[in-house]
Amino acid sequence: MASSGIHDFDARICEITLAHKHNSPKGDLWSAYREGRKVWGVTCISTGEMQYYYQDGKCKRLFPGDVAIIPASVSYLLTVPQHVEECLHYTINFRMEGDLSAHMPLEEATILHPADFDRFEKNFEKCVHAWEGKQLGYRLQASSLLYQIMHDILLSKVRATINPAAYQQTLPAQEYMSSHFTECITLEKLADLCGVSVTHFRRLFHQAYNVSPIDYLLNLRLEKAKDLLVIHNLKLDVIAEMSGFQSASYFVRYFKQRTGITPAQYRRLNT
Repeated sequence: MASSGIHDFDARICEITLAHKHNSPKGDLWSAYREGRKVWGVTCISTGEMQYYYQDGKCKRLFPGDVAIIPASVSYLLTVPQHVEECLHYTINFRMEGDLSAHMPLEEATILHPADFDRFEKNFEKCVHAWEGKQLGYRLQASSLLYQIMHDILLSKVRATINPAAYQQTLPAQEYMSSHFTECITLEKLADLCGVSVTHFRRLFHQAYNVSPIDYLLNLRLEKAKDLLVIHNLKLDVIAEMSGFQSASYFVRYFKQRTGITPAQYRRLNT
């Protein structure tokens, strides 16, 4: 698929392999991941401290209130330092499909300290409870909770990269595009909504969304067209018009550029 500059996050959880709450004593050492993980993992620290030592000598430390996501293939040693009596943590290991390289490094753990840690911890607790309870439908229930945890981690990570001032200043334009994307929208109109020049607006918008206003608008139209292709048996020229594209030929060309397949192929694959 061609890159658009718009880095939404998406992934498919294939299988949970472990979900537990564990109280690790001081000096505890895990060397199972010395040669590299085979699965993804998420963990949250309730009490104590945990240290990740990577092959290059780098050390990352997790403290109470921290949440970490560890990609598959990462190599490290994990230990609870001697000055800590114990470390209470939740860990969920799982197999996953999806490219998250636009949002996090894949060679080490990504650590967050969310302001709403209590909510994260409750979802970890619920996931572990469902997994260990092994009641009817427990895999589906645990997976749904893990999806929520992953969503919250990734959303927190993405929001941390957003320029708050640029986001607030360009919000009128973003909201206008979201509700009028099928109409003809000019950069002059968007800049005027934000009270800045076109040049300054382009720069601010890119700082807020890491994509140009035009690409953002085209992505909204593309996602609308995908819905119409699946929901309705409409002709391509009608879908192009309803989605805001200037012509059916441009719509087909842009659709294939972004997805790697034609609208007709997309419809056959998703209906």
